Amino acid sequence: LLTKESQYDIKLKSLERLINELTTRESVGNTIDNKINELSTTLTNNVTTSLTNSLNTVQSTIDSKINQITNNLSTHTTNYNKLLDITNQLDKQINELANTTDSKIDKNYLSIHQTKNE
Repeated sequence: LLTKESQYDIKLKSLERLINELTTRESVGNTIDNKINELSTTLTNNVTTSLTNSLNTVQSTIDSKINQITNNLSTHTTNYNKLLDITNQLDKQINELANTTDSKIDKNYLSIHQTKNE
């Protein structure tokens, strides 16, 4: 039969093995937790960088389009103003021509009637 002392020794060694196994498991668990945190941080940083780059690209495209539209609008405004000037000049010339024509018609009419009356 085993003495009480040897029974305690066996139980003590069994407890020591259990403690060592739990310590190893805890260490593995901590390593896994650390790796998960590291990967999570890396993923967050990569996603943030990717989104920032995408947003910058979109913003650059929008800015470019706004500049293009602004330039086109400026060109159209300039062309519209030129066309307006030409239209105003044509209106003025048409009015002058109409006045000159009316004046000549009036003079010719008067001349014809004066000749008839004489």
